[in-house]
Amino acid sequence: MARHLYPRFSLAVGVCFAVPGLVFASVAITEIMYDLPGTDTGREWVEVQNTGSTEISFLKWKLFEANTNHGLTLFQGNATTSASGFAIIADDPTKFLTDNPSYSGTLFKSSFSLLNTGETFELKLDNVSVSQTTYTSGAGGAGDGNSLHFANNAWQPGVPTPGTETANPPPAPPQIPDVPSATTSTTVEEETSSPAPPPPANSGGSTWVYKPQMFVSALVPQKAVAGAPVVFDAAAVGIKKEPLPNARYIWSFGDGGVAEGKKVQHTYHYPATYTVLVDASSGEWSALDKKEITIAAPELVITGIKEGGDGYIEVKNNGQSEVDLSDWLLLAGSGSFRIPRGTLIGAKKAVPFPTAITGLPADSLSTALLYPNGTLVVAYAGKTAVPAPVSLKAEEPKISAISEIQEAPLPKSAPVPGPVPAEVKKKTPSSPVPLPAVAPSPELIGAVGAAEENGMMPWLGGVVLLSIVSVGAYMTMLRPKQESSADALRKEAEMFDIVEDQ
Repeated sequence: MARHLYPRFSLAVGVCFAVPGLVFASVAITEIMYDLPGTDTGREWVEVQNTGSTEISFLKWKLFEANTNHGLTLFQGNATTSASGFAIIADDPTKFLTDNPSYSGTLFKSSFSLLNTGETFELKLDNVSVSQTTYTSGAGGAGDGNSLHFANNAWQPGVPTPGTETANPPPAPPQIPDVPSATTSTTVEEETSSPAPPPPANSGGSTWVYKPQMFVSALVPQKAVAGAPVVFDAAAVGIKKEPLPNARYIWSFGDGGVAEGKKVQHTYHYPATYTVLVDASSGEWSALDKKEITIAAPELVITGIKEGGDGYIEVKNNGQSEVDLSDWLLLAGSGSFRIPRGTLIGAKKAVPFPTAITGLPADSLSTALLYPNGTLVVAYAGKTAVPAPVSLKAEEPKISAISEIQEAPLPKSAPVPGPVPAEVKKKTPSSPVPLPAVAPSPELIGAVGAAEENGMMPWLGGVVLLSIVSVGAYMTMLRPKQESSADALRKEAEMFDIVEDQ
């Protein structure tokens, strides 16, 4: 068992000229809490005492551990400690006060971590070691709820007493009174058969210290998803941290659910933060541990619905965990369907619930998935209905050019002197050849309407233009061929000559 080393006078003399006033500084490490039951992260602490005759300020002191100088930051109380006063150096002062709510003295924060197997650390001032100590797990306090106290020049386990004098040493085993002497009136048979009873186990009053005989740690995930099964495990050990294979475990999951067993499974149905407790027992001993778990909402969406007798409501799980929909509700219209137990949706999987089974007339405005208590999980959010296309009145294609061609008179011949013989009149057309009226066909108008609905107006314009050009070409072919003025006069002259010869 390691001994505590107090500062030596020779050390103080050696540095008194370099560090004025250090000769008066006398500090001792008096209590160590290095291994607490359950999870001890951030819960370790060290008690120091000013053993000198004057007050000391710890603001410039360092806790040297794991080859690192850890600074001290005042968290509570006064940084100056009076003579014979105590101060606590904690890894996490908040957790320390949770474990020791009655402590109101000086409290410093320092980032350190003590080994559960033992190590050496020291207090330094201006990089000079003032107090050094070494502890081992063999001295006691190894996860049994006790701390190590420096008493009688040795480290001894005892109930934690931060900020006060060293705890009382462990109680001595009860003493059995001596057997009565032969000079008494009691016979030898009575002496040997009826010895005086030992004192009760709790004799000694306040000096008796309870020591736990077993410990349990709940292995609980920090986060999970509502509707997804969560696995819980626990481990129980004895005072020497030996496994207890026959321990009994009772779980309480914080939502009213309970289970028994070392490794159990539980499903939370609603998002919240729950406190999980496990109570382990072995023989006459028992231990308790608790942890928190945060349950988040599942990543479920209603991806599609189909109306009608052959319709369905499709639910998809976008999360990474399987979701149990037992007793959840599907809602559509004025009806609801309670999903039977054992209905699971795998990660990244979708499940359609057919109308033939649910009896729900899927409706895009009211379809939703609810928790068993009726709280909304997700509502259907399909695409917004596409509005009906605006009806555009089809404009009739302009055929004014065709009408103008139809009504335009043919160009007249050059004037001829004198009356025109009857024979000539018969050869000359008296009126232009009538043209058939051209009107847009129903198919063309239909094409215009279809083109407007489909956004094909450029194509339709090309068709109309092509039609106009075709009609113009047809009209040109029907018109009589115009002769030049000289040819017309020649023919007329010949006709006159023929009349005169007669």
